[in-house]
Amino acid sequence: TAIISDECIWTRPGAASPIRDIRRYVITSPSDKIIHIDVHIDMQMLEDVCIMKTNHSLFSARMAADLAVTCGGTMINAEGLKNEKETFGKSSAWIDYYGPRGPYTEGLAIMQHPSNKWYPSPWFTRDYGFMSPTQMYWPPQGDYISLPKGMVITLRYRVVVHAGTCQEAKIAEEFENFITQ
Repeated sequence: TAIISDECIWTRPGAASPIRDIRRYVITSPSDKIIHIDVHIDMQMLEDVCIMKTNHSLFSARMAADLAVTCGGTMINAEGLKNEKETFGKSSAWIDYYGPRGPYTEGLAIMQHPSNKWYPSPWFTRDYGFMSPTQMYWPPQGDYISLPKGMVITLRYRVVVHAGTCQEAKIAEEFENFITQ
């Protein structure tokens, strides 16, 4: 097990710091074909924060180009929808992205915990290898997200790095194990 902890004070030139976040990453390998990266983020609003609609995200992954859909890989969500055309903007508990690399198949899934604000967030996905569960592109108030001073948002994710396809890695079972811990 490896544990990484970090405290960040978000800064902007010439302006007050709007957010303080504390992140904790716990990395484990329950088998020779699975690595878990459990992520816990506490974000405290140090002032009133307004986030305008953006495709930038708080948590994301970018797959190696040779695993991307554009190179023969597959992106699939918990509902079985595939690739950017079917997953973009769709809310889902998780997305797995996998593809061939030499004689093997490798993948990476991102799972959102049901306790997360905005769960399940819609996904910003791209066939070139990008995936992010983000409310920031689909703000609930229309054009922005308003977060009052003092508010704390806790976000939990599990990243599963795996051998094999989504089915071979049992990603649906991995999600059930994650949410019951």
